[in-house]
Amino acid sequence: MLQALRFLPLAACLLTGSALAQAPLYIEFGNNTQATDVTATGSDFVVVGVNSLGNGFRWSFNTGVMTDIGPVTSSPRVSADGNVIAATTTGLDGYDRASRWVGGVWTQGVGLGAASGTSESVAIGISADGNTITGLGWVTAQEGHCYSWNQTTGVHDLGGVQPNPSSRGNAISANGSVIAGFHDQANGTRQGTHWVNGVEQLPFSFLDPVTSTTYDLGEAQGLNSAGTTIVGRVFYGAPAPYSSCGWRWDSGTGLSALPNLPGESDMANPVAVTNDGSWIVGDNGWDPWFSFSTLQTVLWINNVPQSFYGYLVAQGTQGLGAYTDLGWPAAISRDGGLICGTGGGFFAAGTPSGGWVVILPSAYEPGTSICDPGSAGVLACPCGNPPSGSGVGCNNSANTGGAKLTASGFSSLAVDSLHFTTSGEKPTATSIVLQGTGVSTSGVLFGQGVRCAAGILKRLYVKTASAGAISAPTGADLSVHARSAALGDTIVAGTHRYYGVYYRDPNVLGGCAAIDTYNITQQIDVTWNP
Repeated sequence: MLQALRFLPLAACLLTGSALAQAPLYIEFGNNTQATDVTATGSDFVVVGVNSLGNGFRWSFNTGVMTDIGPVTSSPRVSADGNVIAATTTGLDGYDRASRWVGGVWTQGVGLGAASGTSESVAIGISADGNTITGLGWVTAQEGHCYSWNQTTGVHDLGGVQPNPSSRGNAISANGSVIAGFHDQANGTRQGTHWVNGVEQLPFSFLDPVTSTTYDLGEAQGLNSAGTTIVGRVFYGAPAPYSSCGWRWDSGTGLSALPNLPGESDMANPVAVTNDGSWIVGDNGWDPWFSFSTLQTVLWINNVPQSFYGYLVAQGTQGLGAYTDLGWPAAISRDGGLICGTGGGFFAAGTPSGGWVVILPSAYEPGTSICDPGSAGVLACPCGNPPSGSGVGCNNSANTGGAKLTASGFSSLAVDSLHFTTSGEKPTATSIVLQGTGVSTSGVLFGQGVRCAAGILKRLYVKTASAGAISAPTGADLSVHARSAALGDTIVAGTHRYYGVYYRDPNVLGGCAAIDTYNITQQIDVTWNP
């Protein structure tokens, strides 16, 4: 039976005020959990992982609910829309097989005809469209092959280019056509490789331009949606500086080294990469038994390493507590806005004891712009003052083309950092942030503009524009939902509120009445999350 629990951000009690509007948000999932994959669906953020019971979970940012999806024996991975999950499950016959979760139901796939103990196949990666799973299938009790399981064409043994090597797929492109992973060499080491349309390409190796020595590279661990950038770890047998580097391969430019953090001698461990290849996440290769350093998260931006934890601190991320690092990143969303992972817990003092996700401001748009005058059934501007384009209100006497309202931060009742900014007002206009409980699809004439925010209206903040712009809340202002509650409108999770900013414009345009000495921005529809 599926179980769900509401899981609110650990940072909830720490986040206040508008200063956090552009700060990343850090959320933990509890002790003994693991966060293994993350996706931005366009309307929600979804994280999958393993909960403290050893079962898989699916967590939604919009609902704040962590759903138990049942026992799994491998790390869950999720499709781009968050609706399909891949993991390994145990069947009624006691055999473990790669499986696909859709709508609360697990479906086991078939393997490659053999088993190693009770394992027939292992799911390790899933395509963005959710149609193809990759991992490993056993062909004998001692030999496993990289394989793909496609919903249309079935299961495929991808084998390898060497005689009878074991191999495995670790990551897969958006459409399932490119798979990155490894095959075993004769000496037992794992050499990075990739498959294109089911055919293994030449394994990855690196020619040192200084010594003209060729070094085999270790397993490939992540790739972008197009399959044109692949990241992995280990330069086998290479001297410094390569001995502590990870690597990346680009289809257009070939191989390059990913340096470790300064002073690190362990082998850097890059695990995931964004679509454009500019951000890569991983760790410093710390091993609890053999390393002399400490576990550190690593973020490579354009191949230059830095501490991911240090980056978050510099960005003002709240909720990090007394941690000194976050542990092991596991995945990054294709656009780079979401990163998840798991702390080192007992093994790495100063890191979390469970799974976590970081949501960067770039990933989050808290509202949808609405009420474009004269467009999509909305009333035209009343004073012969149409807007200069979409996403702004009616033109004003400063001839800015119309004032624009933007929203940033997180519209979460637990972590309310929602923040409004305007531009294009009159230079020093008195301005009021307005909230409505409802919406009028056609709008009503409102001074020299059009207002679609309707229902119970609340004037949240009064500000004076500077150079035609205001920001709210600021300083000692209450957060948006707290201010709303103080005015008698308590916002409930899952409900909408509609926001606009009206401002004084004493120079009445066109044929409007002399009393119409105000105008308004377009408006924003915000859904409030738990």
